Amino acid sequence: MASRRRVRSSPAPGNIPAALDELGIAHTVRGDEVVMLCPYHDDRHAGSFSVRLDTGQNYCFSCDTGGGFDRIVRAVLKCDPFTAGRWCRDRAYDTDSPFEHEELEYSSGKIDTSEQVNEASLVLYTAPPQDALESRQIDAETAAAFGLLWDQGTWIIPVRDPDSGTLWGWQAKRDKFFRNYPPGVPKSLTLFGLGCFRDGDVAVLVESPLDTVRLASAGVPGALSSYGVGVSDEQLAIIRQRASGLVLALDNDMPGMKKTVDICRTEHRMDIQVFNYGAQPDAKDPGDMTSEACRWGMDNALLWSEIQEIIT
Repeated sequence: MASRRRVRSSPAPGNIPAALDELGIAHTVRGDEVVMLCPYHDDRHAGSFSVRLDTGQNYCFSCDTGGGFDRIVRAVLKCDPFTAGRWCRDRAYDTDSPFEHEELEYSSGKIDTSEQVNEASLVLYTAPPQDALESRQIDAETAAAFGLLWDQGTWIIPVRDPDSGTLWGWQAKRDKFFRNYPPGVPKSLTLFGLGCFRDGDVAVLVESPLDTVRLASAGVPGALSSYGVGVSDEQLAIIRQRASGLVLALDNDMPGMKKTVDICRTEHRMDIQVFNYGAQPDAKDPGDMTSEACRWGMDNALLWSEIQEIIT
């Protein structure tokens, strides 16, 4: 169980929206957060990056980058940390305030959200409607097994402890809109689909949790999701511990291909193959493919040696 301590947070302006206006950043206030384009990468669709109104803490699920509000200032103004911190403090309501707030000190890099979320937190959400399931080629029984939920047009995707299955939070996903609750929930320390994964099976790694359920609905076992293209060392360690091998089925686009090559070149402790998009070469991910094409892509997965011949 994590212990509590008082810590000094990063400096933050007293009025986050006003500070963003001053920086010339377009944004939208939604509840206790501000949603905007990520300042840390070439973001073109608002929804992946959010800033807490009370602390200025921010996080981008897409590029897996975040921090205090002063980091935003550094990225926008191209200044050093001291200047960014002073910029924030100059815009605080009380410049003498130490900006202290109570945070959790986490052990082993894991998060304790027991006082923020629990299984009862999901009670307001419902099973996905049939038309939404059909649009993703997902069957209801598989969706229920993976714990997919629905909230008025938005998919609710649980994020759970990889060992105990304890609920850490969830990801809300709708088209180009994403939101994590609580903000900063450490998706990079777990994998979606572990609750349905049989130890000793070959793992099939995809980016989107919905693609995990799609592959399972198509009759492809072992699918897991990294919640994005940013596959972490911790996620690979989980797969090494629990799987007999790995098939990389990351998105059929430039970021997905680059990450696939990076993992193949650096991960030498697992037997790795690469999902074959040859049956539907224009598909962006397994979610765009027919069930037959998904199974063909697994049956004809490529060895790293074959990938090297293609890219060299």
